[in-house]
Amino acid sequence: KQWYQRRVRGVPFESVSLCSDPDSTHNPPPKRGKKRGTQDTPEEYAKKKTKGKNGVNKFVSVIDQIIEMSSFRRSDTLNAKEEAKQLFQWLIHPVKPDQFFKELWEKKPLLIKRHNPTYNEEWFSSKAFSDIIKNNPIQFGTHLDLTSYRDGKRETHNRPGRAFPDLVWRHYEEGGSIRMLNPQTYSEPVWRLLSTLQDFFRSTMGANVYLTPPGTQGFAPHYDDIEAFLIQLEGKKHWRLYAPRTDEETLPIHSSGNCAQTELPHSLLKLP
Repeated sequence: KQWYQRRVRGVPFESVSLCSDPDSTHNPPPKRGKKRGTQDTPEEYAKKKTKGKNGVNKFVSVIDQIIEMSSFRRSDTLNAKEEAKQLFQWLIHPVKPDQFFKELWEKKPLLIKRHNPTYNEEWFSSKAFSDIIKNNPIQFGTHLDLTSYRDGKRETHNRPGRAFPDLVWRHYEEGGSIRMLNPQTYSEPVWRLLSTLQDFFRSTMGANVYLTPPGTQGFAPHYDDIEAFLIQLEGKKHWRLYAPRTDEETLPIHSSGNCAQTELPHSLLKLP
């Protein structure tokens, strides 16, 4: 694990953080799909292109095939482990899974720059978030947190009860961050992504979604006790990652508290 902090620069962003999380268990749904042996390779998934909005080429997401496969029983498809491996390879493309686990996993951070803003657009969006809080009884603390980090102080601004859209967007307009907990409860694409990856990692998977205004930061520097895959969905975000200060901070079994800027170690890697 590395210390990390995030700050948004220039434009609003939305990102989803995937992690191995024992508090978020979702069993995979029955799968339907093509007959065994007729599926494209992971490389073919990543290379396929189709016309997107305004005629812009974009990569075809594996989620399309996952949804398509829902009309057949799992016994008619590739086994669950192979399906999950293909999805994971698409997620980290062009890095190969074998290379990832041999050279990177629990050793050093990885940044993938694709210069393709539509690559992950199907998983979640600001519109999907807006629809969820508008049409569902989202509760502060259970489904959503309002946060801020100003002048070295991290605060949570939740109120009792339901997170009504006007309260949420007012906090955002005033420079505060929004964190949606377990978006897979209300988002089928995120749920399908996590449930499929569970077959690959053989571990429960969880997710959070973050929305932060330009030029602000929603959380203090800290490290977590999970393996995190951070997917930028919209906008831009600037990251700073730091090496562990002690052996106890290397692959820790407990998350840290909030860290002051003066306590941070030397910068390890900057992720623009």
